Amino acid sequence: MFLPEASLLAHSCGLPDSRINRRKRHELPDILVIAICSLLCGAEGFNAMEDFGKAKEPWFRQFLSRNDSVTRSRRRAVGA
Repeated sequence: MFLPEASLLAHSCGLPDSRINRRKRHELPDILVIAICSLLCGAEGFNAMEDFGKAKEPWFRQFLSRNDSVTRSRRRAVGA
């Protein structure tokens, strides 16, 4: 998929990530892209952002990282 240099993802890739390494389950650019997209679509708060990200997951997977660690750990937690 072609992403122009002015893309949101391209701009967020250069930002420093100050999170603790062992706590990083998702790439910072992925989090920022999902958060901004969800806010532009009217999400209000973290839970709404998460719901938006899950609802649009197939679309986001076309161009974001494929880190599934959170999804897998949530499935284990609920016994699915």
